[in-house]
Parts: sequence; C-alpha cells; structure tokens
Amino acid sequence: MTTDSGKTHLRVEDFRCAADYLTTLPYVDEEKISALGICGGGGYAVSAAMTERRFKAVATVVAANYGRLVREREYI
Repeated sequence: MTTDSGKTHLRVEDFRCAADYLTTLPYVDEEKISALGICGGGGYAVSAAMTERRFKAVATVVAANYGRLVREREYI
C-alpha cells in the first residue's frame, strides 16, 4: 500500500509551474529563483531542482521523499 498514490510527478510539476508563473512577474529576477520545501515538500523540492535549471538554490526543512519511503518500506 502506498500513500503517495503515484502522484509524485504532479507534486514536482507544481514546482515547475510555480517557476513558470514567477518568470512572468516583472519584479522577479529569473537568476534568483529558489525552491523551499518543508517536511514532505522538501523531497519534492529536491526532486524538482534536479531537473529544473531555473532553480538556482534549494532549501529543505526535514526533507523526506515519502513516496520512496513507503515504496521501500523504510518507515518501518
């Protein structure tokens, strides 16, 4: 059983969509876009930053890739 429901790619895509939106704003410097993820979002932020080159920095607070933890049963 997985609580991730196979939707990790959608959560990572949310970070990309946020970058798409931010680049349309005149007061946002495209060279300074960062990603911040807290708890489970930390794992998604790292995953997004691995493939999305617009993120110049990534920070996490208690990062966890819950989908992977559940799939690999590391939470037990």
